[in-house]
Amino acid sequence: MNVDSGPIVLGVGVAATGLGLGPAHLFRDEESYAVIRRTALLFGVPAWWPSGGYVAAPLLGEAILFDGRTARPWFGQTPASESRTPTPAPIAPLLFTIGDALLIAACAREIARALRRWLAERGGHRSQ
Repeated sequence: MNVDSGPIVLGVGVAATGLGLGPAHLFRDEESYAVIRRTALLFGVPAWWPSGGYVAAPLLGEAILFDGRTARPWFGQTPASESRTPTPAPIAPLLFTIGDALLIAACAREIARALRRWLAERGGHRSQ
């Protein structure tokens, strides 16, 4: 992770994702290309401005993603990848999101308990 290529979230980086797009595109591996592209869309956070791009991908990350999307063979045609069973959608982001939500809920509950105790103690001192 650095300023040029963007953040790495849960082991997924925008620049590394762009590097994976090129071979999947060149070898016409549509399943892998779709999974990698969805990963870029999820972690790159598509920009709302008219020129497009990604919020979480600085200049180098954008350039690598562009290179992956527009990769062309230099010499002749590349062979198509062998057909295989469809690649399932990655569930790790979902599992991490659920884990994060549970952790945030537990922290919020503890903060609420501590706040109630603090307010009860403060209220008890005023009545005396």
